[in-house]
This record gives sequence, structure tokens and C-alpha cells, in this order.
Amino acid sequence: MHRVFVLRAYGDFIIFLQALLKSDFKKDYHVVASKHLHPIFLAVSKFVDTSAISIEFVDFGIQKTLLSFFTNRYFFSIGAVKELFKIKNWLRNNPNKLGIDYLEQDKRLTSFNLLIGQKFRPILKKENVYETYNRFFQISQNHEINTGTNPINNIVIFPDSRLPAKNIPNDVLKNIATILKQKDKQVQVAYFKQAPENENHHSSTILYDNFDDLLALIQNSEMIIGADSLPIHLANLLNKPHYIFYPKGFTQLFVTPWAKQQQYFGNFEQYQFSFID
Repeated sequence: MHRVFVLRAYGDFIIFLQALLKSDFKKDYHVVASKHLHPIFLAVSKFVDTSAISIEFVDFGIQKTLLSFFTNRYFFSIGAVKELFKIKNWLRNNPNKLGIDYLEQDKRLTSFNLLIGQKFRPILKKENVYETYNRFFQISQNHEINTGTNPINNIVIFPDSRLPAKNIPNDVLKNIATILKQKDKQVQVAYFKQAPENENHHSSTILYDNFDDLLALIQNSEMIIGADSLPIHLANLLNKPHYIFYPKGFTQLFVTPWAKQQQYFGNFEQYQFSFID
């Protein structure tokens, strides 16, 4: 059986999980996931049937939401060395003699293989992540979301992202809320744990601090608007209509197939919500 090692951030894990669940070849793969991803897997499993996949969660010591070796900030840290040592030790005790070991990305893979003493093969390259996973798991159909005929009235905005550069700016957020309220929509803005001090969008503010609450917010809404981050990918997984915001000129490698098909994405300088009546 082939193994896929999943060591990146929550949003990456959700994209990977969605592709694997749709694949007719899921039984050919065993997932070795970092233990830090276990809580979101348990939360998602309450909404999506994950029983058909083979997955185990291993404590590789990852503390910064993804493997430190994959980041620029923690690349040379003590934590990165400890994580690599734990992975190397686990591989020594759990050899894969009958299949291939895959890693999510090709970035720094040559160095990673050299340090680990392993020959991982990459899945992702500099292409759209959803399309790459679909190709890897031999999925031919794009993800379809049934928007139904009911009007969209309850909208939740998630302005935060793991990367601060991708956060929706407060002035843009305020303008979005104004446009939607003029359309008589109920608008709520959801922040992880706390709202920023300069918050000034005159909308109802919600705080959440766990994956169960986050998933409930998405599930109970009629549409999600957000930065390119975890809530958007969860919305796609839960078949919830969504609109994605990007900084101008920022890579759109993580745009969902549905948002791409519907053209439901824009940047901080240019966007429109004509599709919302």
C-alpha cells in the first residue's frame, strides 16, 4: 500500500482529505498525518463520512500548524531539527516495503529526503492544489455545489488567514458589509478568538476558538465570504457557496474548483456581488 505523509497546515489537509474521499482508489493509500491535524479531522468527521479511508495520526512534534522545515520563518529553528529527527526515527521503525511514500509538496523535497534518508515522491507542484490532487487520485469530475433556488440571506465573513498578508483589510471589510446590508442581507463577521482592535465594519461580530464552532458557523450559514484560508476550504468541503478574496497579484493556487467555475473570487481592489440578489 502507498503512504501519503500529511504534514502541512489545516487548510492543506482539508483539500487533501476532500480529494481522497472522492477517489475510487482511496483503498490504495494509507495516510500518515501529523497529530496536530487530529482535532480538525474529528470535527470534520461529524459532518462528512471519513470511515472509508485509512489514516493514522503520529506525533512528529509539529507545533507551528505545519512542518517547520516547510516554512521560511522556522526553517533553521531547533524545532525544525526535532521534527525531522522524529520523522526519521518513525520511518526507521515503520518501513514501507510494499509501496511508495508520498509527500504533499516538492518544495525543499531534495533537502528533506537527504536529511531524512528517505525517497519521498511529491504530489503538489506549482499548480492549482485542487486540480493537482484530483489528477493524483484520478478524479475526473469537479466538485459541484448545489446552491438551490432559495435566496441567500445569512452570510458569514471570515477575514482572517494564517498569513497576515492575506487578511481582508478593515476598509474592504467595512465596504463589503455595507454592500451586503444594502441588499438586506444578514451579515456576521467571524474572528478566531478575538477581533482586531481597529475593527470598524458595523456588523455583528462572532468569535470562535475551536473547530466544532467553526464548522457549525459554516454549516448554519447560507454563504461564506473569506480570505483564502481554512474556512473557505471547509465551506467547499461542506458544499456551501463561497466567495474568496485575494490580495492583488497574490497567487491563486488554492482557489476552489467551484469558485473558479463560478468566478466567485476577487481581490481587495476589485470585486462585486451582483450574484447576490
